[in-house]
Amino acid sequence: MGKLTASPEMISGQASQRKRLDDASGRDEIAKARGFSSWAAFEVDQAEKREAKAKYAAKRKAEEDQSPEVQAAQDRQALQFEALKQLGRSVRFADVDSYTAAVRGLDITDGVMRVLAPNVHVLKLWRPGNGRAGVISREDMLAAADYASLRDSLLVGGAGRDPADIRVDGGGGGSTELALIHRLKAAEQFKAAELALVTSSIVPVWGRVIRRIVDWVCLDGGQPLDDFSLGEYAILKGENEAKASRRLLLKQGLGALCQHFVRR
Repeated sequence: MGKLTASPEMISGQASQRKRLDDASGRDEIAKARGFSSWAAFEVDQAEKREAKAKYAAKRKAEEDQSPEVQAAQDRQALQFEALKQLGRSVRFADVDSYTAAVRGLDITDGVMRVLAPNVHVLKLWRPGNGRAGVISREDMLAAADYASLRDSLLVGGAGRDPADIRVDGGGGGSTELALIHRLKAAEQFKAAELALVTSSIVPVWGRVIRRIVDWVCLDGGQPLDDFSLGEYAILKGENEAKASRRLLLKQGLGALCQHFVRR
């Protein structure tokens, strides 16, 4: 794109405005044009607006921080952070996500794996606890954990504003801007993972079902896999066709996430 340049009229107008602001009578003239008796009254009005803005931002942040969804996401992130600290004891793996660490061969104990699981439903699918083999693999569970972590980052990022950083000149707060950047980044990464789920099948409708079933089990505390309503989408026929179909669709979705996180 070409560089936009100011016209001579714009440059002249800016110079004139600066000159008026440098002069007391000019400032009063500007204030009166805006409906104030003097520049001092205008500054008092601006200070009151900034204070009201800070109070509103503080109230909104407090409401968001008290949201059950945000608190749950913060709790899960705190647990994952402690687990990832253990993964990061080796310098080689200090700055990678849990899935990448696992596929690179880093040993993860059951205790750490249990903390990384996004919820008890995913954990039971990996390790049923009845002596039977799990429905999903170790890599599937870690992919589910990282997918849920992206969702948590999106929720927490939206409640990360700090009204104390609102600038005195009326501009936005530094950490408000940083929180917005973090949220946009988390949203981009989460949407990319969702796209990997939706495109995990060459049939669009099946891709949407796969994303729904993965979200059902992995996100927002999760739900039991067997409670997911397949409706007309039971793709296998025979004994326990709905149960087998759910497991197949979930495995396909988590497998797509495994491939997505490897390529990331």
